[in-house]
Amino acid sequence: LAGNANIDLKDLGNFNEKNKDTKDKIKLSGIMNTQMSLNGSLKDYLNWQLNLNGTSKLISVYGLKINDVNLNYSQANSPVVNMEFVGRPYTGELVIKNQIDLSKADMPFILKIGLNGIDISLLKNDTPLKEKEISGRIFCDLSLQGLSKDIKNSLSGIGNLHIEEGNLWQLELLKGLGQFLLIPEFQKIT
Repeated sequence: LAGNANIDLKDLGNFNEKNKDTKDKIKLSGIMNTQMSLNGSLKDYLNWQLNLNGTSKLISVYGLKINDVNLNYSQANSPVVNMEFVGRPYTGELVIKNQIDLSKADMPFILKIGLNGIDISLLKNDTPLKEKEISGRIFCDLSLQGLSKDIKNSLSGIGNLHIEEGNLWQLELLKGLGQFLLIPEFQKIT
């Protein structure tokens, strides 16, 4: 089985009513141009040869914009599914890699997320922080693992966050820091 399709991501919740509320909260939108090939018995999904590739000029998730999206999803005669998502949000780079083992009842997964050089001054415009004078570049690496069927109780991981050239003093979290540190230049941050 093989084919191409242009998928309006807003329509994905229509396939399964159980997922409609989640899809509405995520506010997923954009057009994904996809190519797919599937080889194997429909009943024996653990041994499929499945490749799905998708591209989009722009998608939006939770109102946040991601440009130049590439999605690759593959399963090669194995119960292990590999997914890679690459995009360019706010002149930076986002890379998500996910691996799921479908042969195990609880479907264990490993998820790696990387953010490189996301421009905070552009990102803020699509958030409630749009009126704040904040800027800088976000760099983040996150590695998570857990069980797909019980994410809430099984999720664990490690990560780091680094902000370069950051101007974040208008955030409520940092407003009182100047007073706490007794730095006169930061006493009147508004």
